[in-house]
Amino acid sequence: MILLVGSEFLQQHQSLLPTKIRETIILVLKAIMASLNVYVAVGVLAIMAISGAVMARDVDPIKAYDCENKRKMTWNCINEVFASIFKTGTVSDECCHQLVNLGLTCHEALVKRTLQNPLFKNNDKLVIFSKTAQIWNNCSLVGDVSPSPSPRGI
Repeated sequence: MILLVGSEFLQQHQSLLPTKIRETIILVLKAIMASLNVYVAVGVLAIMAISGAVMARDVDPIKAYDCENKRKMTWNCINEVFASIFKTGTVSDECCHQLVNLGLTCHEALVKRTLQNPLFKNNDKLVIFSKTAQIWNNCSLVGDVSPSPSPRGI
């Protein structure tokens, strides 16, 4: 805007202004525009930083917690837990230990992602989340599977 007004002024009064004054006005207008560009650049950077910070909060928990690490659960236990949530069945103690080792955050995040799949979108989410919580609660009560020491002298 300033540059437009300044350039119009220069065109209309070009003959009235000595060359030095005209050059000075052009330099001043360029300096003003350069400083405005700096403010615009700072504003854009601030907006990008804020939006980046907002996006950083939306980190995928499955990736953040390494939920798909094949060493955390065997395929058999994955299928057993899946079937007990989305179909019927129970979870064995061994698979409960693997599920608890996987963690509640991963357990819930994997169920939520499964519900986003078009094949599972028609499931009643309240029923699925209820089963998810029930399975987690049951598995968290199973306890440690480390072998108990055998009695001495027997």
